[in-house]
Amino acid sequence: MIQETDCALPSLGDFSSNTRIDLYFVNVQPILPLFCRTSLKREATEGTISKKLLYALYTVSSRFASVEDIRALRGTTDSTPWNSFAHLADLESMAQDENRDISLNEIKADILLTLYQFTSFPGRKAWMMVGALMRTAFAMGLHRIDCGIQRPDVTDFELEEKRFVWWAIWKLDSAINSVTGSHFGIDNHGIGTALVSTSVAQFTAGDVGRSNSRFLPTDSSRSWIKAHEISSTDTDDGMNMHLVSVCFLRAVMQCRQILHANPSPELVRQFAVLRNVLPCMRLSLPEWYFDPAMQSLEMASSHRARLETLILMHILTTANLLGDDNISNWLIAVSGGEDIAATFRHWKPGYFAIADPFVCMTIWFTICILSLHTMSDYGQSDVGPDVRIANSLDLLYVSLEHFTRRWEFSRPLLDSVAQLKGWNWLRIDFAQVLSLLAQLHTPLDPLKQESRGIDMWQTIQHMNMNMDLNSGL
Repeated sequence: MIQETDCALPSLGDFSSNTRIDLYFVNVQPILPLFCRTSLKREATEGTISKKLLYALYTVSSRFASVEDIRALRGTTDSTPWNSFAHLADLESMAQDENRDISLNEIKADILLTLYQFTSFPGRKAWMMVGALMRTAFAMGLHRIDCGIQRPDVTDFELEEKRFVWWAIWKLDSAINSVTGSHFGIDNHGIGTALVSTSVAQFTAGDVGRSNSRFLPTDSSRSWIKAHEISSTDTDDGMNMHLVSVCFLRAVMQCRQILHANPSPELVRQFAVLRNVLPCMRLSLPEWYFDPAMQSLEMASSHRARLETLILMHILTTANLLGDDNISNWLIAVSGGEDIAATFRHWKPGYFAIADPFVCMTIWFTICILSLHTMSDYGQSDVGPDVRIANSLDLLYVSLEHFTRRWEFSRPLLDSVAQLKGWNWLRIDFAQVLSLLAQLHTPLDPLKQESRGIDMWQTIQHMNMNMDLNSGL
């Protein structure tokens, strides 16, 4: 067991300590913006920042350090300092009084530790942590910042900072509960916090103005109605349109969860309405928005954020399938998968370092969809496998491989699609496609405590055995 004395907190003047904080702002702040750079460095220099928060910062940022910096990071041969820092942050949490007042910095530390757990393995611990994080946010009122009468002593910066913190928690809740098939922590109708009015770059620099009081649509099935309004007043980096796409994702996943537990004609109709959102989005937004190429006046940060938003929008077309669906909708889903692959033709190598880790899951699911298509009769042509699908799969596989250099949980995802490649000779009918797809919608068991990968062998071997039995009848 690691003792705190074995890993003494280095001073901020130490080169590696400065490097770790800088690595945070380069690699993590664009994903989950939480801090003003000047304020954070001043607090760290003055020693007014808690050890738990510093350990949490070091936990997520040390993953991006060079091999040389890792060796010098703690003056030891520890090759995975992020695990040590996460353990130290846990020790700090256990040493604190559970009934004390919770500061905004403390919830920021919990956000970073939840991100670390999610990107290590989105299993039981991440699932439990994000639930506790959401309840803490409720207790602090972060979900209703813009409800009621504002306190006159709260500055615009403090309000915007709290909005960034809330939406960071909401995004983690969306990602973790999507991949585990769990219920989300809050419904859109319960959110009284406005969207941010400041780009990540402006917030990092401490340049914050008054809120424009834009809110997420409460009716996700009609989110396209507000999409044009939100897009026209969005921040320079397009963060709010990204949140709209996450809102749509939550609606689809929530509807699917309820349909699985207690199906009804009304829910089936609601799911059909959700299928219509993306076509309506295409008509309500400017034509260039859905063009994955970088526009002439578009900044790299805005382009990356827009591509991530497009990927989420397309994955919902790909995921909008039910267990008794028809071939027409399946082919639409496959087309959505090709659209996702097409976005990576315009994805710059530098984007991998600062992309939302949830993109890894969307790539994985898309590879599974297209792979199942190649194994079905619909993925074949007169001369063999569909070349367009094969090219899309290659592009997606290489992209997922890039993410393994950044996020640990990408490795078992990559290993599982490599397993799936080993079965590409198999021919399956449409009913079997839908059966396999139903299992892939929630690939990770939230009760698992550690990563053992996603066993594609077991799933397909079981199906293959049934096929052999049926053929012998």
